[in-house]
Amino acid sequence: MSVTGIGWGVFVLAGTLAVSNLPGQTRAPAAVGEVWPAVVSQGRVDPRRDVNFSALVVPESVYVGQQATYQIGVFLSEAVGRRLRRNPEFVPPDVRSMLTYDLRSSAQALSREVGGKHFDVHVFQRALFPLTAGPHPLAPARLTYALPLSNSIFSREETHAARTGALTIIARDVPEMGRPADFSGAVGRLALTARVDTSGARVGNPVTLTVSVSGVGNVSLFPRPSVAVGWGDVVTGAERVIVDSASTLVQGRKDFDWLVTPRQEGMLQLPALRYPYFNPYTEQYEIALTPPVILRVASGALAARPTAVAASAPRLTLRTSYRGALSPPLASRPALWFGLAIIPIPALALGLRRRPPRRERRADSYELLRRMAAQPTSTPREVRRAFAAAVSGRSGVGAQAMTDGTLLVRTLRRAGVSLETAQRARLVLAELDRATYGGGDSAASDTLAARALATFIAIDEEAIPSGTLSLSALRSGRVLALFCILWFGSAGFALAGDALDAEGFKRGVTFYDSGNYDAAMREFREIAERVPRAADAWANLGTAGFQANDTATAAIGWQRALRLEPLADDVRDRLDSSPGFVPGLIGDIPPIAVDGAAALGIVLWLAGWGALAWRAWGPGVSHRLRPEKPLAVGAIAAAVVVMLGTLSLAESLSGRGHVIVVAPERLRTSPALSAELASEVMTGEAARATGAQGVWSRLRFSDGRTGWMETRRLESLEIGRGP
Repeated sequence: MSVTGIGWGVFVLAGTLAVSNLPGQTRAPAAVGEVWPAVVSQGRVDPRRDVNFSALVVPESVYVGQQATYQIGVFLSEAVGRRLRRNPEFVPPDVRSMLTYDLRSSAQALSREVGGKHFDVHVFQRALFPLTAGPHPLAPARLTYALPLSNSIFSREETHAARTGALTIIARDVPEMGRPADFSGAVGRLALTARVDTSGARVGNPVTLTVSVSGVGNVSLFPRPSVAVGWGDVVTGAERVIVDSASTLVQGRKDFDWLVTPRQEGMLQLPALRYPYFNPYTEQYEIALTPPVILRVASGALAARPTAVAASAPRLTLRTSYRGALSPPLASRPALWFGLAIIPIPALALGLRRRPPRRERRADSYELLRRMAAQPTSTPREVRRAFAAAVSGRSGVGAQAMTDGTLLVRTLRRAGVSLETAQRARLVLAELDRATYGGGDSAASDTLAARALATFIAIDEEAIPSGTLSLSALRSGRVLALFCILWFGSAGFALAGDALDAEGFKRGVTFYDSGNYDAAMREFREIAERVPRAADAWANLGTAGFQANDTATAAIGWQRALRLEPLADDVRDRLDSSPGFVPGLIGDIPPIAVDGAAALGIVLWLAGWGALAWRAWGPGVSHRLRPEKPLAVGAIAAAVVVMLGTLSLAESLSGRGHVIVVAPERLRTSPALSAELASEVMTGEAARATGAQGVWSRLRFSDGRTGWMETRRLESLEIGRGP
């Protein structure tokens, strides 16, 4: 919904209703020479209805850049006009892919007779300029109004709504036949003038040359004329736009400034300027010319030419070796996240297995045996029962193994108990069996109780937790973890590039060394388009663009190269002097290697889960040598923080949502050419695109400036898009 359109529509209806309802007001025809809007005579009107709402586009088929007029007509009968207590509310359709200007309404009262019934007509008009060829649909417009249910001033009102039909504008490209070679896209009925701010100048002192393009058309998008002066240096200046939408066709003037610095004295002549344009009303290409401008230049201090200064300045160095495409960052690989996701499975499986808690096990087994060893009244049968229950609960030894010494040793060994401790357990159990079933004195029972306690403590220290994974499964998990570490750690930069790109890279370096910067830019740009992750091509493209005074190309090349290699000092030093670039850890491109941060997170993740797994399963290792649980959990938490930071860093370095300004312009407070102008922006400044509407983008700069700018003046920094 267009907010500007809503406010203007309501204002138009309010003004015309006030005029038409004045007592004794006569409805005069249009003034001589004034053309009534086509919707007045061509709009659909049903005489059976007191309120009619109609829309029309004139003409329906236009060229790209030519004006089509969208007209809305509200037809009110005399009866409804007298009953209305407040103005109807009109909501025009939202328009996309076209630039719009609201046109001023006619001051004359408009009316129409249909079927013997008189209607007052209130018209809203909007100029539309298609920016691309093809069909451009227009949604229906909406009108709401309220009528009282009776003539009483206290009567309630009933709300009504009306809609127009949908319309379509067909836009065509300007013809190829007869197109001048220097045609730059101007469409309209135009004229060209040129002037300088002084009739006399001095060598080395700049003067301002202003060229004005005026006439009927989309004034804001008139392209800049081409100016070449053989006796001076020319620098592009500001642009100013004056739009007049008071008439049926939008017209106005666009002024272009240049700073011209004379290099020689005398009566100098600025040659006639040529400005080709397409006239959609004659459907022909026409040429606008300016008369020559004479400038008297006195002697003075000769300013050094920019080309001479550039030639004397030290030339930036290039990268001479081509490494090809750099590998994508680890954080962008799905296999990495899959591998990290399965790492916790062994530790979780070990921890989730049902086994008696250590405190309860020691309370039920160790404490019971300790009390029996301290009490001389314990019988051998009681000691055997407590020892067997403790060993079975700790190591999973079954009842059959308790009656077979060889099976007991084998079962304890599989549980992680050393051979010496397993043999001790077999001897203690055999002696307890003899004492229990063969009889014995209490002194012997006391000795056996102490030996049974010591043996159980050794088993408890050495055995793995009961119900854990098998040794083969754990070994498989270790092999899998080792494979993940080796696989992810082997990721690095690709050091060899395609032979064709390498040859083109060498040609670009040769062109650069010979001073042919345009040819060097062409070679490096072709490589960058084919291999978007070729940091060497991007870096050299930026350097060649800088030497060719192409600020936009320099900023794009260096920005993309540094996003691919955040630790590249040669590119970072050059970007530090570019407009709007913020260096440092919290700057535009932090000097942090994405793969290095990802490797740190992987190591912490593996260390944390590996420590938890080793804590739950450590055959033959004392509990005092097993890692502390808080340290393992802390490593896992640190890994999560590092990996989240790595993801954020990788997203920032990818360039998505970041743009470079390729054509200078002032920001606007809203996405419309008629919006209030805000701060200036320079070529090469980087910004973040925070929104879009039609052909406009909302930008936020690092210094806090925000505003809207035409998308055609921006270039995306996303890795993978061409320069």
